Amino acid sequence: MTEMCTLCAVQVCAIINSPDHPENPDIWPSPSEALALVERFEALPLNKKNIMDQTTFLAAETKKQKRNLQKQNQENRKIELKVLLEKILNGEALGEICADHLRDLYEILEKRMDMFEERLKPFRGSTSGTKDENGFIKEEMGTNSTAVEASNEAKEHLNLPDLNEPPPEE
Repeated sequence: MTEMCTLCAVQVCAIINSPDHPENPDIWPSPSEALALVERFEALPLNKKNIMDQTTFLAAETKKQKRNLQKQNQENRKIELKVLLEKILNGEALGEICADHLRDLYEILEKRMDMFEERLKPFRGSTSGTKDENGFIKEEMGTNSTAVEASNEAKEHLNLPDLNEPPPEE
Protein backbone atom coordinates (compact mmCIF):
# COMPACT_ATOMS: atom_id res chain seq x y z
CA MET A 1 0.00 0.00 0.00
CA THR A 2 2.87 2.35 0.70
CA GLU A 3 4.10 1.87 -2.86
CA MET A 4 0.67 2.73 -4.26
CA CYS A 5 0.56 5.93 -2.22
CA THR A 6 4.02 6.90 -3.43
CA LEU A 7 3.78 5.82 -7.09
CA CYS A 8 0.22 7.00 -7.77
CA ALA A 9 0.27 10.04 -5.48
CA VAL A 10 -3.03 9.03 -3.91
CA GLN A 11 -4.17 8.39 -0.40
CA VAL A 12 -5.31 4.82 0.19
CA CYS A 13 -6.43 2.63 2.99
CA ALA A 14 -7.12 -1.08 3.24
CA ILE A 15 -9.55 -2.98 5.40
CA ILE A 16 -9.01 -6.72 5.14
CA ASN A 17 -11.47 -9.11 6.72
CA SER A 18 -10.25 -12.58 7.56
CA PRO A 19 -12.62 -15.54 7.69
CA ASP A 20 -10.65 -16.80 10.68
CA HIS A 21 -11.14 -13.56 12.67
CA PRO A 22 -14.21 -11.72 11.28
CA GLU A 23 -14.47 -9.50 14.35
CA ASN A 24 -10.89 -8.22 14.05
CA PRO A 25 -10.06 -6.96 10.48
CA ASP A 26 -6.59 -5.80 9.46
CA ILE A 27 -6.64 -2.04 8.83
CA TRP A 28 -3.90 -0.04 7.13
CA PRO A 29 -2.45 2.53 7.81
CA SER A 30 -4.34 2.77 11.13
CA PRO A 31 -8.01 2.60 12.10
CA SER A 32 -8.25 6.36 12.73
CA GLU A 33 -6.50 7.31 9.44
CA ALA A 34 -8.58 4.81 7.47
CA LEU A 35 -11.81 6.14 9.01
CA ALA A 36 -10.84 9.74 8.20
CA LEU A 37 -10.00 8.79 4.61
CA VAL A 38 -13.29 6.89 4.11
CA GLU A 39 -15.29 9.81 5.56
CA ARG A 40 -13.50 12.26 3.27
CA PHE A 41 -14.21 10.03 0.27
CA GLU A 42 -17.89 9.68 1.15
CA ALA A 43 -18.19 13.47 1.45
CA LEU A 44 -17.08 13.95 -2.16
CA PRO A 45 -19.77 14.66 -4.79
CA LEU A 46 -20.61 11.69 -7.02
CA ASN A 47 -18.96 13.13 -10.13
CA LYS A 48 -15.63 13.37 -8.28
CA LYS A 49 -15.66 9.81 -6.95
CA ASN A 50 -15.42 8.00 -10.29
CA ILE A 51 -16.94 4.99 -8.61
CA MET A 52 -17.42 1.82 -10.55
CA ASP A 53 -18.50 -1.06 -8.42
CA GLN A 54 -18.55 -4.63 -9.65
CA THR A 55 -22.21 -4.46 -10.70
CA THR A 56 -21.68 -1.30 -12.77
CA PHE A 57 -18.53 -2.72 -14.33
CA LEU A 58 -20.20 -6.01 -15.21
CA ALA A 59 -23.24 -4.24 -16.68
CA ALA A 60 -21.00 -2.05 -18.86
CA GLU A 61 -18.88 -5.02 -19.89
CA THR A 62 -21.97 -7.10 -20.70
CA LYS A 63 -23.36 -4.32 -22.87
CA LYS A 64 -20.02 -3.99 -24.67
CA GLN A 65 -19.78 -7.74 -25.25
CA LYS A 66 -23.37 -7.88 -26.54
CA ARG A 67 -22.51 -5.18 -29.10
CA ASN A 68 -19.41 -7.13 -30.12
CA LEU A 69 -21.45 -10.33 -30.39
CA GLN A 70 -24.06 -8.60 -32.54
CA LYS A 71 -21.35 -7.25 -34.87
CA GLN A 72 -19.75 -10.68 -35.10
CA ASN A 73 -23.11 -12.33 -35.81
CA GLN A 74 -23.73 -9.83 -38.63
CA GLU A 75 -20.28 -10.52 -40.06
CA ASN A 76 -20.85 -14.28 -39.80
CA ARG A 77 -24.22 -13.88 -41.55
CA LYS A 78 -22.58 -11.99 -44.43
CA ILE A 79 -19.96 -14.71 -44.79
CA GLU A 80 -22.62 -17.46 -44.69
CA LEU A 81 -24.59 -15.71 -47.42
CA LYS A 82 -21.48 -15.29 -49.58
CA VAL A 83 -20.68 -18.99 -49.22
CA LEU A 84 -24.29 -19.89 -50.00
CA LEU A 85 -24.28 -17.64 -53.07
CA GLU A 86 -21.07 -19.30 -54.27
CA LYS A 87 -22.68 -22.73 -53.84
CA ILE A 88 -25.70 -21.64 -55.85
CA LEU A 89 -23.52 -20.17 -58.58
CA ASN A 90 -21.61 -23.46 -58.72
CA GLY A 91 -24.87 -25.32 -59.33
CA GLU A 92 -25.33 -26.96 -55.95
CA ALA A 93 -28.85 -27.87 -54.80
CA LEU A 94 -31.17 -25.29 -53.27
CA GLY A 95 -33.30 -27.76 -51.30
CA GLU A 96 -31.65 -27.08 -47.95
CA ILE A 97 -32.04 -23.29 -48.04
CA CYS A 98 -34.59 -21.71 -45.70
CA ALA A 99 -36.86 -18.82 -46.70
CA ASP A 100 -34.86 -16.26 -44.69
CA HIS A 101 -31.68 -17.16 -46.56
CA LEU A 102 -33.51 -16.92 -49.88
CA ARG A 103 -34.85 -13.45 -49.01
CA ASP A 104 -31.40 -12.27 -48.00
CA LEU A 105 -29.85 -13.72 -51.16
CA TYR A 106 -32.55 -12.09 -53.25
CA GLU A 107 -31.75 -8.71 -51.69
CA ILE A 108 -28.02 -9.22 -52.29
CA LEU A 109 -28.63 -10.16 -55.92
CA GLU A 110 -30.90 -7.16 -56.46
CA LYS A 111 -28.27 -4.83 -55.01
CA ARG A 112 -25.59 -6.37 -57.21
CA MET A 113 -27.79 -6.14 -60.30
CA ASP A 114 -28.50 -2.48 -59.56
CA MET A 115 -24.79 -1.88 -59.13
CA PHE A 116 -24.01 -3.60 -62.45
CA GLU A 117 -26.77 -1.66 -64.21
CA GLU A 118 -25.28 1.59 -62.93
CA ARG A 119 -21.84 0.55 -64.16
CA LEU A 120 -23.20 -0.44 -67.59
CA LYS A 121 -25.18 2.76 -68.23
CA PRO A 122 -22.26 4.71 -69.73
CA PHE A 123 -21.51 1.86 -72.17
CA ARG A 124 -25.05 1.39 -73.45
CA GLY A 125 -25.16 4.60 -75.49
CA SER A 126 -28.88 5.03 -74.95
CA THR A 127 -28.80 7.57 -72.20
CA SER A 128 -31.70 9.80 -71.43
CA GLY A 129 -29.91 12.58 -69.61
CA THR A 130 -28.04 15.81 -70.07
CA LYS A 131 -24.37 16.61 -69.73
CA ASP A 132 -23.18 18.71 -66.83
CA GLU A 133 -20.47 21.38 -66.97
CA ASN A 134 -17.74 18.71 -66.78
CA GLY A 135 -19.13 16.67 -69.66
CA PHE A 136 -20.53 13.90 -67.45
CA ILE A 137 -23.97 12.57 -68.27
CA LYS A 138 -26.61 13.17 -65.64
CA GLU A 139 -29.01 10.25 -65.86
CA GLU A 140 -32.64 10.75 -65.06
CA MET A 141 -34.01 8.17 -62.68
CA GLY A 142 -36.49 5.71 -64.13
CA THR A 143 -37.19 2.02 -64.29
CA ASN A 144 -34.86 -0.03 -66.36
CA SER A 145 -36.92 -2.73 -68.04
CA THR A 146 -33.89 -4.98 -68.56
CA ALA A 147 -33.08 -5.06 -64.85
CA VAL A 148 -36.73 -5.61 -63.92
CA GLU A 149 -37.05 -8.45 -66.44
CA ALA A 150 -33.84 -10.08 -65.20
CA SER A 151 -34.99 -9.72 -61.61
CA ASN A 152 -38.36 -11.31 -62.40
CA GLU A 153 -36.66 -14.12 -64.32
CA ALA A 154 -34.32 -14.82 -61.40
CA LYS A 155 -37.23 -14.79 -58.97
CA GLU A 156 -39.17 -17.30 -61.10
CA HIS A 157 -36.13 -19.50 -61.71
CA LEU A 158 -35.15 -19.65 -58.04
CA ASN A 159 -38.79 -19.81 -56.91
CA LEU A 160 -38.18 -16.96 -54.46
CA PRO A 161 -41.01 -15.70 -52.26
CA ASP A 162 -42.49 -12.27 -52.88
CA LEU A 163 -40.78 -9.92 -50.43
CA ASN A 164 -43.87 -7.72 -50.25
CA GLU A 165 -45.82 -10.55 -48.62
CA PRO A 166 -45.31 -11.40 -44.93
CA PRO A 167 -43.33 -14.60 -44.29
CA PRO A 168 -45.43 -17.74 -43.78
CA GLU A 169 -46.13 -18.74 -40.19
CA GLU A 170 -44.39 -21.93 -39.14
